[in-house]
Amino acid sequence: MQRLVALFDALAGLALALLLAVTAAGILTRVLFDLTAGGVDLLLSDAVEMATYALLITVFAAMPRALRGGAVTVEVFSRTWPVWLTTALDRFWSLTFGTLAALLAWRYAEESLAVLARGDTTQDMQLPLWIFYAFAAPAFAAAGFVALRLGLFGAARERR
Repeated sequence: MQRLVALFDALAGLALALLLAVTAAGILTRVLFDLTAGGVDLLLSDAVEMATYALLITVFAAMPRALRGGAVTVEVFSRTWPVWLTTALDRFWSLTFGTLAALLAWRYAEESLAVLARGDTTQDMQLPLWIFYAFAAPAFAAAGFVALRLGLFGAARERR
């Protein structure tokens, strides 16, 4: 499981680097455009779409890492509860999320095939849209795997 999480960590890192590069380039080219009163026009016309899809990939790829230690717990009430109850609730929510993630992986896989058959593309760059659906499917499958494993075996096995 650590290799699976590491693979998605690398993909999230690459997508985040692209997001940061596109954002920085967009800002710098806008400043250059403004400083030269439009004389130097290196504006990235597709920067918003590139940043949008890079963010999508970053979020989906980071899900397995985010779930690895269990879901976020707000301990306003639960810190006074018995350990067995908080453990049971953690496992219940992990199993619930794992099931939901598995269903989403299945639906994204089906939808990627439908989008591929229709030939849908992104609005500005005309990239094949099925690629993003097809990426979401294994990302949700990996997140579901991590969550189901947490739900079945608990967080103790997930320590670094």
